[in-house]
Amino acid sequence: MNKEYRLADGTFARNRPQLNTLWLDDMFMGIPAVAQMSLYADKAQAKHQAEAVRQFLQFAERMFIPEKGLYRHGW
Repeated sequence: MNKEYRLADGTFARNRPQLNTLWLDDMFMGIPAVAQMSLYADKAQAKHQAEAVRQFLQFAERMFIPEKGLYRHGW
């Protein structure tokens, strides 16, 4: 988790094939993995839970289209 590429605000991102992109796949596959880590990290449990929530909110801010009630695939 500490080596994951991120945007300036800490949101998980990709640096390839294009720099600083978000894919909805990462929200639905990466964030649950961070939440799952909280079950196995005794001292870092709250840290991992907070990180999962933060990532979800930051992804949703960029990816959710309120007018359509849908998430876009890429940003």
